[in-house]
Amino acid sequence: MTAEEASLAGERDVYWFVGGPLDGRVHTREPSEPAPCTVRYTHLHDGPKIVHHYDLHEVAGHGGEYRLRRPHAGDSGGDDVKDDVDDGEDYDGDPPDPADGTG
Repeated sequence: MTAEEASLAGERDVYWFVGGPLDGRVHTREPSEPAPCTVRYTHLHDGPKIVHHYDLHEVAGHGGEYRLRRPHAGDSGGDDVKDDVDDGEDYDGDPPDPADGTG
């Protein structure tokens, strides 16, 4: 069963990522588990830390789309946490899919 079929069957909510480094990824959650309004993805490599923010947009059915937040003019590209307020859930990748036997 695909993630979309599971969502339509009422088993799990499905969230798609649109834009940026997570474009095309799909994340599922239990319907009882609230989805964060913002997801923060931190890309670490040999250069500086790059932080991308995705904002939740509701779609019909169960779940939604996380769309890449466009940087503001003059944004340094760093983390947008101000006054020690966390602005989103960190994205650490999708959990193993128990249906494929890898988790």
